[in-house]
Amino acid sequence: MLRSALIVAMLLSAVSLTAHPAEADGTVRVTFEVSGLDGRGGAVLCSIFTDDRGWPDDDDRAYARHVAPVRGDRAQCVFEVPPGRYAGSLVHDVNRNHRMDTNLVGIPKEGFGFTAGAQVSTFGAPDFEEARFAVDGPTVQRVVVDYM
Repeated sequence: MLRSALIVAMLLSAVSLTAHPAEADGTVRVTFEVSGLDGRGGAVLCSIFTDDRGWPDDDDRAYARHVAPVRGDRAQCVFEVPPGRYAGSLVHDVNRNHRMDTNLVGIPKEGFGFTAGAQVSTFGAPDFEEARFAVDGPTVQRVVVDYM
């Protein structure tokens, strides 16, 4: 009886370790499921921020960055982060030059998006707080890309 209880306990431990492998080191998986891409290929540049310093496009101040290939009208960026509060931004980098291309007056020529359903305003990108979301376990943020 003791032996079978021990085997069951070991199996349950193995299942819990494999069910949430990222949590073993204190991090959890955050996935940006990106849709609405216009089919021109390229890549999606995703950034995740812990505060408003550098928000939304200073990659040097981002907590983490990820480049994902575009597949049709979709892409997926995955981050491993500790629990906390974050905001994310992304750019559809059609020509893969690793930056947002704009026209002469600064209007984006490539698509962009933000987490938590945040939208651009008349004056530009949404505030950090508008795009902020909580992470306390595996999290999926669905981001629809906008084009100007």
